[in-house]
Amino acid sequence: MPKLRRVVILVGVAFALSGCDWLKNDVLELPPPHPPPHPKHDLVIKDGKGYYNGTFIGPGVHVAEWKRLFGAPSLDASTLAVWTNLGLRVLLARKPGEAAGTVSSFEVAVEVFPVADPQDFKHAFPGRVVLDEAPLYKGVKMVHVNQFFRNDACEPPGGGVRFGESALPGHYECSTSAYTYWLDIYQERRSVFVRRLAIQPK
Repeated sequence: MPKLRRVVILVGVAFALSGCDWLKNDVLELPPPHPPPHPKHDLVIKDGKGYYNGTFIGPGVHVAEWKRLFGAPSLDASTLAVWTNLGLRVLLARKPGEAAGTVSSFEVAVEVFPVADPQDFKHAFPGRVVLDEAPLYKGVKMVHVNQFFRNDACEPPGGGVRFGESALPGHYECSTSAYTYWLDIYQERRSVFVRRLAIQPK
């Protein structure tokens, strides 16, 4: 009888685990390994500052530096420049005292939905994106971003460390005294996935 009871318990536990999407998808599933540096498009964000193939791209640089690195934008306006095929967008001179054409914040897409957003980015960023040691890529889960993220100064809403749900629907965020990271997210079967990152200085 005790042996039968153990079998029943084990079967019950296995059944519960197989039916628990959150446990399977977010706890038991290991994140993929860190991708190596990309030979052509390597974007690393560290402490609120972006570096493309080792070159500082802001915030705080002139948009001419972006045009030199990425070519002509698909949308070039006085307050905005967008590279839809590279999944990149910059806001220009939004902070008081900044010169015209200064990159005041920027955004990078790691996953796009062209059918749902026909006016949005046509493609995600084609290379590697790393945010304070957390790799961002198509299909990356929020739980894995928080596992890798290394920035103790960046606090989510309500305190703590790493990212937390924002008051803005569909976003996670964390902030320091100097900048805020915003992650645009979507949900599927209890798992939260990242679509894009925005970096906004304060």
